[in-house]
Formats: sequence, C-alpha cells, structure tokens
Amino acid sequence: MLKIHFLNVGHGDCCIVEFLDTGRTAIVDINRTSEIDKSSADELTAELSISKSLFEIYSQKAVLKDVGYNIDIQDPIKYLDDQSFDNIFRFISTHPHMDHLTGLNTLLSDKTVWNVWILKNNIEPDLNKLTSSQVVDWELYKSLRDSIEEKRNYHHRSA
Repeated sequence: MLKIHFLNVGHGDCCIVEFLDTGRTAIVDINRTSEIDKSSADELTAELSISKSLFEIYSQKAVLKDVGYNIDIQDPIKYLDDQSFDNIFRFISTHPHMDHLTGLNTLLSDKTVWNVWILKNNIEPDLNKLTSSQVVDWELYKSLRDSIEEKRNYHHRSA
C-alpha cells in the first residue's frame, strides 16, 4: 500500500511516496522555495483574474488569500523532518530543471539517501540565472548525472 504526499512548492514538484508495507520512502523531485516565482505568479494571476501590478506591489500571500487561494508553500526538508522521514530509500529526478532540483544538496546532506535515479542527459542551465545555492544544487546534480554509466543507476548513501 502507498501513501503519497503532494507538496506545494510554488513551482515545480515534490512528491513523497511512502511504501507502507516496506517502510521505505521515495522522493520525486524537490524544490525549496519561499516565494512564488515569476512563472507561477503569471499563471496564478491569469487563472485567478488578479492584477499583476496588485500581485507585485502587495504581499503575494495576502493577495492570493483574498481570492481564496491560501495554500502555503511547503519546504520539503521541513516536511520530511515533521514527518520523521530521515531515511530515504530513493530520490528520483524526473528532469533537470531547477524547479525540480533546488534543495538537492540539503536533502543529500541532511538525510540518509540510499540511491538516486537520474536520467542521462546533456542539459546545461545558464548558471548566471541561478542563485548561489542553486549553483551548488546543479553542480551536485551534474556530478551525479555524469557519473552514471549508460543504462545503470547511480547509488548514493550520505554519511
């Protein structure tokens, strides 16, 4: 039996899958963000018919709450801590966009992660558009990705 936790991470994805029969936990993607990014803001203002200028001037959270969207952004690491998930069987990266990788370094540093699944790819982001913590996450992702032998999984266990 599975229990799936879908986290609101603003933009991107983060799902936690509990395998209740084995006690294993998997994480699919990660995004640690505290604010709604521009792309998500554009989608929300269009969907909820909110003025972009109003959304930019006032607190995003207050404006969204006024129109009935009051779902807080969740920090995946804090959520894992709150749920006592310290031992992660697998981290799965669906694709190499930063809204699916931000926080990877913290995850692998703070939790025991037994293995990582990454699809082989040649994608390289514009590092000038990344925050310093995202550059660290990207470099870790890239080192894991580039160490994969074709058709094999990379296994990682943090100390």
